[in-house]
Amino acid sequence: DALPIYAILNNVVKWESNVAKTDSFYRPIALCYCGTEFTVKDEALKVDRNRTTYLLCSEECRSRIEKATAEEDATWLRRYSAYKLIDDTYDFNGRRVANCICALRFPVTESSNWVAENGFKLHVCSDECCHKYCETEPSGRSMILGRPMGGNPHPKKFPGVSRR
Repeated sequence: DALPIYAILNNVVKWESNVAKTDSFYRPIALCYCGTEFTVKDEALKVDRNRTTYLLCSEECRSRIEKATAEEDATWLRRYSAYKLIDDTYDFNGRRVANCICALRFPVTESSNWVAENGFKLHVCSDECCHKYCETEPSGRSMILGRPMGGNPHPKKFPGVSRR
């Protein structure tokens, strides 16, 4: 079985309602490199590493990630991969499928390529589509998904949005 091509653009894993509604209705929750879940604030620390923007919970984590080993990266990736992100798959004639950014509907398997950003996992049909999505500016990625960044996926683009 081939390993999937994947890209993690940031470490947001979900969104929570901001009951106080002080600034925006939803607030992102990120999985810090240390393994702690935290609510991301505007002034959150950020480090770009291995093509991922890590939102961090403390200065200590910034120091830690700057000195991290491949083994520590693998540990974080296992933790992140354990999250059930909202994804773009839906049932079509009894099969789990997704619509790629190139408009191809394709069956989704454990070895399917994907991109994760802002708590959403987007399946893509090829490494070419994965790279194309990642190289697109954030506003363009938002248009591809048919939603503002951080919002829920547009129901017409992703008819059976599920948590898998």
